[in-house]
Amino acid sequence: MDEIKALKEDLYNARQRVLDMINNEELQEACYRMARSKDYDEYSARKRELLELTQTIAERDSTPDIFDIYGAQRSACPLCKSYGQRTKLVGGGYKLPLGLKKHLTGKSRGECCPVMKTVRELYLSQK
Repeated sequence: MDEIKALKEDLYNARQRVLDMINNEELQEACYRMARSKDYDEYSARKRELLELTQTIAERDSTPDIFDIYGAQRSACPLCKSYGQRTKLVGGGYKLPLGLKKHLTGKSRGECCPVMKTVRELYLSQK
């Protein structure tokens, strides 16, 4: 039983370290607020805040040279720094705003943002 408890604690600490690696203090704080939500309503509100903040930062940090061949603005994910799977075909990063939102929420053919997934798992581990 002690081994299981130790493994759960190690997993929790590893998830905390993932959030500690976010190199934007504002995003990091928003992730921790979401992970420490007291109930689902607060979690949902914090998630919306984090999604909006992430979109804002992505749009701000996107440079004119990061447009795809069709002229759509693109950006890497500010949380996980991923550029997505199709970047070699169309240009660097997720299409703004919908491509990035799909990545952050996991509502796409690709994998959900690992940082968002970690925040969710931290929230669920408190329950």
